[in-house]
Amino acid sequence: MKAIKRFGVRQLLIALRRFVSDTCKGFVFEQNTNATRIKLKNILKPYMENVKNKQGLYAYTVLVDDTNNTSDVIDRNELQITIKVAPTRTIEFVLMTFEISPSGVSF
Repeated sequence: MKAIKRFGVRQLLIALRRFVSDTCKGFVFEQNTNATRIKLKNILKPYMENVKNKQGLYAYTVLVDDTNNTSDVIDRNELQITIKVAPTRTIEFVLMTFEISPSGVSF
């Protein structure tokens, strides 16, 4: 996981985590139903789409449904959210090449 070592990716993950964490605080003690999971997903997806539109992500997926919230998870009073991201990479190095040509050369 080399990407996590990059400064820009690290900043992105911190911002995403902060938003998701702050959003989820409003869902504590809500009913753990499909309707609640859809409501949460409908808040998270536009934010993620905005990050993607601003070129922070190539792609993402937000998974918060019955596949990762099984009856065992619900019985433990938990809500599982899986967010997969493919962050865009930043330019950290600019490589330049200069070539010296003899006089009389036309470009």
